Amino acid sequence: MKRSPFSPAMAGQRIPGLGILLVSLPILVIAHHAAVLPHEYGHSVAAWLLGLKATPGSLRWGPPTLVNALTLHGIGENVDYARSFAAGRGAAVALVAATGPLFVNGGAYLSARAVLPQALPRLPWLGGLFLYWFLFMNLANVFDYVPIRTFAQGDIGHFCQGLDIPSWVVCAVLTPLVLAALLDLYRTVLPSLYRMLDLPLFARFATHILTTSLMFGYFGLAGLHTSDTNSAHLSLLSLACLPVVLVIGWPRRTWSRAKTDAATSSLRAV
Repeated sequence: MKRSPFSPAMAGQRIPGLGILLVSLPILVIAHHAAVLPHEYGHSVAAWLLGLKATPGSLRWGPPTLVNALTLHGIGENVDYARSFAAGRGAAVALVAATGPLFVNGGAYLSARAVLPQALPRLPWLGGLFLYWFLFMNLANVFDYVPIRTFAQGDIGHFCQGLDIPSWVVCAVLTPLVLAALLDLYRTVLPSLYRMLDLPLFARFATHILTTSLMFGYFGLAGLHTSDTNSAHLSLLSLACLPVVLVIGWPRRTWSRAKTDAATSSLRAV
């Protein structure tokens, strides 16, 4: 009998490793959109509510290319921050800037992490994969601002400028929280995903490689696209961490297998 892709993973049949990889690619694109679009609309709606723009839904969408459609690299909230600063609306700008990465993405990550212990064992495997990549994408959209672009012009830069807070203070306060979330991702969330979906080794390898390459490569390199030297250095540090995390977190390592074997009882909400 053919296995339905919507049947629960805990039903006792193992999901094909290649199938997990092929399905993960479109799912992570959808999850990326589910993280980025609320981020930008969060900025836009907050700016509208605070009187910094006329309409809440007017975004800048970027060029009509396939790359932009997949990555949304050209999207923006379409808020004139320079004019708002000139009008003395620094506190309002800070709130608008914080809405995207801190309130929307940070809140979505915490919500996904909170429901994960109850949801992951009960969801069909497609739902479990989407929940994981949704959690990942929201955390990644925080990571590429804190610590990567804390010192650059952008959301966190506008937040610091609006409240007249040194960037290093925000970096020192928020970076440990982001690093704790990354540690939890590798120590608890990934092993639990492996266990709850009963992923074969090939699928575990693919998920680990995708997770690490996207986090420390794609998102971690965001600082290289700015003119800020500190952000560029942080991106290079992220790139240097990529092979280290790949090796340390490799699913066949003893600690990872032990975490995976114990995942059923160890998955706890933060």
